[in-house]
Amino acid sequence: MLNRPVHAPSQTRSFGFTLIELLVVISIIALLISILLPALGQARKSSRAIVCGSIMKQIGTWVMTYAADSNGILPTHGDTGWSATWVDTSPTKWYDKAMSAGLYNGWGEDSPIKCPEAWTQVSPLRDPSYNFTYGINQYMGGRRDYGSGRIAPLPRLEIVDSRGYIYGESRATWYSAPRNYFDFHPVLSLSNSATANSNWPWCWPNPDIEVSGHPGNNGNFLYGDGHVSRLTADAFAGMTSDERKNFLYTFY
Repeated sequence: MLNRPVHAPSQTRSFGFTLIELLVVISIIALLISILLPALGQARKSSRAIVCGSIMKQIGTWVMTYAADSNGILPTHGDTGWSATWVDTSPTKWYDKAMSAGLYNGWGEDSPIKCPEAWTQVSPLRDPSYNFTYGINQYMGGRRDYGSGRIAPLPRLEIVDSRGYIYGESRATWYSAPRNYFDFHPVLSLSNSATANSNWPWCWPNPDIEVSGHPGNNGNFLYGDGHVSRLTADAFAGMTSDERKNFLYTFY
């Protein structure tokens, strides 16, 4: 009789994870996500701030082209409903002047001159709205008459320089009940004050709106020589009175 070989029972090994191992892996993934998500969010905010600056450069190109075609006169804001503006000189709002350059498409229409960060953070927004997020400097084309015989000089290329701004990120204006919404004002009414107030750009800390703004509380500004640069609220507040006057082109 032949003896058949006796085989020992095979031992199979499971390659699956135990519950503890799975919990450890999940904990590590959760930790990595908690570390990476804030960095990714900050990176997105930084990229939107760069886009905002690029849009302002487009405004700068239009401003310089407009001035070249207008005997050196910069765009002015002429609002027929606001007699203190340049309505007697040119009864056209500054953003309507930009329509011919393709920067503005009209009230309630989508517009290229919208900062993506502002459009993300400022809420609730009027609908329809101006559909832009930038404002003209009140002292350099935004307003003409300041009362008590104070008349702003006509904004011309020869009186602007690299120290002062001509456009900046707009202030968010709150329209109270029964409306209860924000919209971006076409005239940036920054004044020679180091105290935060509702006339500051939407992205600077002010009492009327709670937003995180751009990274570092920066705001983009278009200067008189055509360059765009960021300025923080703290840097503005830290200027001397004369430095702020140069930045604002205050004439009185």
